[in-house]
Amino acid sequence: MSKLSRYVEYLPPVLWSEQQDPSQFLGRMLRIFEHLLTGMPAAEAAEAVIVTAEADTVILAQVEAARRFSPSDLVTIVGTQERARISHVEGNQLRLLRPLSGRYSGGTLRLASGSSFEAQIDGLADLFDPWRAPPELLPWLASWVALELQPDWNAYQTRKFIADIVPIYQQRGLKQGLLTYLDIYATTRAKPRIAIDDGEALVKACVGDSGALELQPLAFSQVVTFPDPLPGAAPTTVGVLLHPTAVATDADGSYFVTDAGGRERLNSVPTEWPAALWKLSSAGEISYGSGSPPLPQPLYSGSDLSNPTAVVVDGEGVCYVLSVGATSSSRDRRSAVHRFAPPDYAHQVLIAQAGPNLPAVHPVDMVLGSGGRFFILDRGDHRGTRTAPQLVLLDQASLTTTVRPLAGVTEPTAIAQDPASGQLVIADAREPRRTTDSSDQPAALFQVDPDTGALTPLLSSVENNPLIFPTGMVYERAGVLLVCDRGVRQRENGRGNTVKAEAAGIYRVDLNQTPPTVTAVTADRRLVYPTKIARDTAGDYVLTDWGTTYEPSASTNVDWRTRPNTFGVSVIFSQERPTERTERNRIRFDISQLIEVQKPGHTSWWLDDRKLQRIHHIR
Repeated sequence: MSKLSRYVEYLPPVLWSEQQDPSQFLGRMLRIFEHLLTGMPAAEAAEAVIVTAEADTVILAQVEAARRFSPSDLVTIVGTQERARISHVEGNQLRLLRPLSGRYSGGTLRLASGSSFEAQIDGLADLFDPWRAPPELLPWLASWVALELQPDWNAYQTRKFIADIVPIYQQRGLKQGLLTYLDIYATTRAKPRIAIDDGEALVKACVGDSGALELQPLAFSQVVTFPDPLPGAAPTTVGVLLHPTAVATDADGSYFVTDAGGRERLNSVPTEWPAALWKLSSAGEISYGSGSPPLPQPLYSGSDLSNPTAVVVDGEGVCYVLSVGATSSSRDRRSAVHRFAPPDYAHQVLIAQAGPNLPAVHPVDMVLGSGGRFFILDRGDHRGTRTAPQLVLLDQASLTTTVRPLAGVTEPTAIAQDPASGQLVIADAREPRRTTDSSDQPAALFQVDPDTGALTPLLSSVENNPLIFPTGMVYERAGVLLVCDRGVRQRENGRGNTVKAEAAGIYRVDLNQTPPTVTAVTADRRLVYPTKIARDTAGDYVLTDWGTTYEPSASTNVDWRTRPNTFGVSVIFSQERPTERTERNRIRFDISQLIEVQKPGHTSWWLDDRKLQRIHHIR
C-alpha cells in the first residue's frame, strides 16, 4: 500500500501518532475505508514533486511525500514514458527495481495505472457492488443481505436481487413488497403468473402525464357480520362486492357495480350471499340501511340476478343489468335484462329468456346505443346445444329482438361503442374449448355492422399482439380503446401448464394508426382478474376485479374474500414456458415458504392451484 489515510489527521495523538504506529498499520487500514466512503481513487493523492531522478534513484522534495509510496508500487514520471517499480524507500529517496532511461530535474512522480496494490485498493469498492463483484463473490454478498440464491437464477437475476433486496425488505408486510419479492420467481425460466388477491374489488385508474394509467384501490370486498340479539340465532351477514363483475357511472359520478356474490362455511354453517347491485359514491363509499344495527344496503339482491355480467346507465339515471342466470346447464339458464329506475331503484325484469323473449344463451356484455337500443353480446353455449356466438339487438320500446350471427368468432368477451361514430367493436379471446384446438393466436378485435353482422378484423396486421383474454373495453377517445385483459387463457379441464399465463393489465389500442398499435399502459400488478372497465364523469376510469379465479370444491368450499385478514395467492404456469410437474411443485413450495415469512402478521392465506383442481390452506 502507499500513503496513509487523511483520516489520521483527525485522530488525537493519544489514539494515533507515527511513533505509536511505526508500521503505519492503522493509517493504511483507514485508507481502505476512506476510499470506500469517498470513492476517491488512491492515484489522485499518490504523487510527489521530484528533485532529481536518474538511474535507479528518485529524490523527492519531502520525506512526507515519500511515505505515499510503498515497495512494488508502479510509478511514472508525468509527461514521460518512464515506468518502474519501487524496490524500497529510504527517507526522501525511492529506490527502483530497474534504472530510468533518462535524467530528470523537477517534475512530478505519480502512481501509474496498473500498480498492483493501488489497483486492488481502487477496485475494492467493486467487491461490495453486486453489479461489479466477481461471480464467485456473489454468494458472500447475498449472505450480507440474508438472501438465499436459487440454483436456476442466471447472472442478471442474481445480481439484481442482491441489489434490490434491501428496499424490498423495507416493504415487508405490504402487498407491493410481497409482489416485488415474488418477482424472484416470476423472472425465472418458468416465469409463472403470480397474483395476490387481497380483496381489491374496485380499482380507479387515472391517466398520468406519460399517458400510463396509475391504479389505486377504491373499494374492497368484505363481509359485515352482526350477532343476532336472540340467543342461539345465526348472525346477520352481508357480503359486499365479493366478486364484482361490471361497473357503470351516472351523470352524478356515482358507480353502479354488479356483484356475483359468494358462498362460504361460517362456523360450519353453509352461507351464501346472492348476487347484488350496489351504488357507490365517487369516493367508493357504499350506502347503509336505517335499521339497527345499520348494515350495508345494496340497491337490489336476489337469486333472480344470478351471474350479472354487464351494467349500463342511461341519461335519465336508469340502471340496466344483464344477467346470465344459473349456469349449471344450458336448460337452467335464464338470461335477462333487469331495470332499476331512480329514485327508489325498484326492480323490474325488462325482458327474460324464460319467455322465451330474450334469445341470448350466455350473454357476456352489453352497451346501450341511441334510441334506447341495447346491443347484447352472446357467447353462445360451447356445450349442450352448442349455439354459436351472436349479437342480439334489443329495442327497449317494443321489446323486440334481432339476432346477428357472429360467424368466425370463437369466444366473444366484451363489446364497446364509439360515442362519436356509433361503431361497435367486440373482443374475441379465441379461448380453445377442446384440447385439440389451436391456441397460438392472440385475442382479436372486430368492428361489427349491427345491420348485417358483418365483421371487420381490426388487429390482423398487428405484429406481436399482446392481448390474451380481454374482458372489458371502453373508448378513451375516437378510435382509441382501453382494454382490460385478464392475461390467462386456458382449456376446459386443463391441468399442468395452461395455454397462456401473463400478468393482468390494461392496454391502449389505437385504431387511428396504420397498422393499429397495442400498448400496455399499466406496470402495476395490482389487477388480479379484471372484468369490466368504465369511464366516469371526471375522466378517470374504474375497473371491477373479480379476484382470484377460484372454484370452491365440495371438500373445501372456501372463498377467502369472505374471510377477514385473509388473502389468496394464484400461481399459474404457461405452456409457452413449459415446466414439469416436479418443477412446478418445487416453485409452489418455495413461494409458500417465502409468503409465510414475508406476509403481514396475523393473516391467513390460500394458495389457489386450479390446474391441480385443489386449494391448499396454509396458515
